[in-house]
Amino acid sequence: CSPGGEPGLIFYNITDFPASSSANTSAAGDARARPVQQASHVPANAVHAVPIDTEGFVGEIIFLIRPSGPKSAASIDSRYAEYFVKRRRNWEIRVQGRFKFLPQGELHVGCVLRDFNYDQSVAAHSKIVQRAALSMVTSYELYYSWGDRCEAAKKPDAELSHLVTGMSGWDQIIVTAPGRTPPDMTSTELQDIGDTHGLNLERNKMGVKAFSEAVEETLKHLSLEDTYTMCFWGVSQVIDAPNWQLKIGTSVSLRRFFPDSPLHLVMYDIARGGGPPGSDQRHLESSKRYYLDLMFWSTLLECPMLPARYAFVDAPLGLSSAAGGGSFLRSPASPVSSCDGDSLAGRRPSLLQTWGEKLRWIPGFACSHNERG
Repeated sequence: CSPGGEPGLIFYNITDFPASSSANTSAAGDARARPVQQASHVPANAVHAVPIDTEGFVGEIIFLIRPSGPKSAASIDSRYAEYFVKRRRNWEIRVQGRFKFLPQGELHVGCVLRDFNYDQSVAAHSKIVQRAALSMVTSYELYYSWGDRCEAAKKPDAELSHLVTGMSGWDQIIVTAPGRTPPDMTSTELQDIGDTHGLNLERNKMGVKAFSEAVEETLKHLSLEDTYTMCFWGVSQVIDAPNWQLKIGTSVSLRRFFPDSPLHLVMYDIARGGGPPGSDQRHLESSKRYYLDLMFWSTLLECPMLPARYAFVDAPLGLSSAAGGGSFLRSPASPVSSCDGDSLAGRRPSLLQTWGEKLRWIPGFACSHNERG
């Protein structure tokens, strides 16, 4: 961002998921072989939920984030500002809707690096931070993988980097049966409504073990008719997304690991072939069916590859409570390979002129020299 501006977060919902077997899924592959996906903007702290419609899920989404300073606090709905004053979480994602088809395998939720530059080996400092971060989430059964790197990443079905768990990775799940009214997505009392709108499972109140067991039992009866409200905020005290920092006792800049690529919060199922123990248990794109793919990155980043990979669509008018008008003005650098000894000096600069239009909705306080009242 410009000097003096408050960092912000850019948030998109990916609405279409190309057949993974027909294109290289890794960032190390030929970008021309990867179909362009549609990405719909989800403005932060919107006054109304944003409609979403993917191949596997239909409903709406809202993204709440703690104001980072007085200018951003003045620009959002006062209900949300008060909501974060009373809570330790720094951001929250809420998704509500219906599944379009029943899962064929186990459902997973978590982070996948879909736009990462895999033409590099895993750095030593990445392994150190990984061990420290995973030691903080021992209560969950996680699937963690660095993904295929360098030459292996160029295979047609290379594995991406994953940090995912089961559906108990959500912090709250509300199941509303047909004929009942789902909860208001913009409510600041969503964690205090009890079972008014249906079965209400919340990890903070139930404990990890009881919550996980209840979620597992609920999934046995997953229905295409029920409405599911799913909320996620648990790691928000550790991941300072606007400042792109990881807080694990000390602040670690995420730009050391993701200098020019966004993170993807995803929900997918994965079909297993029923092989014997020791068989391939990787989470390959060809085995997945995605329901949600939520892409986000800090305004502190430059992501030069994104315009070639996504067709960006503005959110419906009247949703955001913040004034728009910002845009990126810096010239980004292209990703480079560190597998063959290439140095940062070999980066080729490129211009992101198209971002001026695509990011016209970024709040002015995020990237502006001017003060706003």
